[in-house]
Amino acid sequence: MKRLTVVDSLRGWSLFGVALSSLIIFQYGYYGDSFPDFYEMEALSKSLMYFVHLFIEGSFLPIFAVLYGFGLKKMSDHMYNSGKSGKLAVFRKGLFVFLTGVIFMSFLYNGDILYAFGIITFILLFLIQRSVKTLIRTIFICILLLIITIASNPDLFRSLEVAPVAQEMSDAQMEYLHKEKELIPKATFDERNAFWLDTNDPFLTYSDTQILLVLPVLLFSLLPLFITGIIFEKIRYFETGITRPKKIFVYIMPILLLYKALMISMPDSTFLMIAGSISSYMLGFSYISAFYIVYLKCGNKMLFNALAATGRLAFTNYVIQLIVLGFVCYGYGMQYFGNSDFVIPCIIIIGVFIIQMIVSSLYVKRFKYGPLEYVMRLFTYWTFKPKRYATKSE
Repeated sequence: MKRLTVVDSLRGWSLFGVALSSLIIFQYGYYGDSFPDFYEMEALSKSLMYFVHLFIEGSFLPIFAVLYGFGLKKMSDHMYNSGKSGKLAVFRKGLFVFLTGVIFMSFLYNGDILYAFGIITFILLFLIQRSVKTLIRTIFICILLLIITIASNPDLFRSLEVAPVAQEMSDAQMEYLHKEKELIPKATFDERNAFWLDTNDPFLTYSDTQILLVLPVLLFSLLPLFITGIIFEKIRYFETGITRPKKIFVYIMPILLLYKALMISMPDSTFLMIAGSISSYMLGFSYISAFYIVYLKCGNKMLFNALAATGRLAFTNYVIQLIVLGFVCYGYGMQYFGNSDFVIPCIIIIGVFIIQMIVSSLYVKRFKYGPLEYVMRLFTYWTFKPKRYATKSE
């Protein structure tokens, strides 16, 4: 199966954005970043937090999801062309990703979303060989269902968003963050989970009906991204050069950033909340197009080659990032959870990513797959003899 270096480079770049986005949750939980004054953050930390909110959070996960769907389609086609069952391979990969996500949630990080990727992979089994028209119709149906769900339950949508859920905290919310700040930095994994799962959460006031709608909202939000990745593979999006749609996505980037900035600045506006959320997703496509155009102009540069190596080992590098994030923020490491300094953790994550690029570049010269990629291929292709060592042409 021929690899596209530009896709590997983009996947490596998206890993960096996902790591910085995850740092906010690791360091401040699900709500703390919405109230920087509570943590007495200095101006530099506030500015850096705002930068991550505006340019990264909510816009890099879509890139990762699109590339996952893209890779899934290439894998499926490769299996069919080899005379084997593409659906069975897709199912096994989905099962592996789902089980890995469950393990991560149980022992590493309860906010991991790999399990969601696994569930969506099962759904894609029925879509991966469909025509582009059918896939586009499916995307519109998901968007329509999402709009209907949001319109009927706007409070649910607001609580799921990354923007602050309130301009000011209630006494119960402030007490919750105080307890979280005192407990989490020194707590064990079980103690952290016990707090987040068992403590009454004053930020969330779901009714029983709304609780049932959380999964459909996430599904209708994420599924179109994966389907778009399949469409990109079908239309050879990364092999067609600089086309008009790519230019349009780049041109509208300032508008998307403006709506996202307004959402962050005025979180009580339902219209801006919806417009900003859509802009966050669309910004991911602007980033994809901009990255592709820049790559075509200077794709042989050392930086892009290092990103490509990092992207080839995406699963392994992602797990390493989770471990490092936990070490920086939780009790078995530096205990930075709730700390007012957001700069040092960011510098650490940037430094770790640079090390990952260097090590990955050296690794792929010798090996074709990363350690965890190798295990995933054993499970996906159900063979104990996948080609492990890289050749000169690779």
